[in-house]
Amino acid sequence: MKLEYLNDEELDNLIRECESDLVQAPSGLLDKVLAQVDSSNAGITSITDIRTVKSRERKLKEYNRFKWQVIGTMVASLALFIAIQAFMPKINSYIGEPGIPTKEEVIANREVPTKEELLSKKKVPTKKDIIARQEFLSKIDLYNKSFKEED
Repeated sequence: MKLEYLNDEELDNLIRECESDLVQAPSGLLDKVLAQVDSSNAGITSITDIRTVKSRERKLKEYNRFKWQVIGTMVASLALFIAIQAFMPKINSYIGEPGIPTKEEVIANREVPTKEELLSKKKVPTKKDIIARQEFLSKIDLYNKSFKEED
């Protein structure tokens, strides 16, 4: 099924037919309504004045609420800071971390070995030990200053 749209003339005719059935308001009705509204609001401030007063009061309440939230946050953070500072020595004792040592403490506890102690711990190889480890060096006869050739 194919739908056909109205052309411009048919659309204008349809709009005119629909608008012809509307009932028109009396010509003086708008003036009468405005006159009654003005007479009933003679002692009352205008609507815009009431709105500004309400918005000003609402803004003041919001500002006061925000101000107290900021003050409360500052007090809570200060109390937390003081509590952490008060309990920090106890926390360090539970953890068992010693403080950072000073330079004097490090130097006082330092043990420097002597030359003899260092040499006694380290084995110094002799010529024979070095030659025994190296295959090439074992072919050299250091005493006769010659090179042994193998067959």
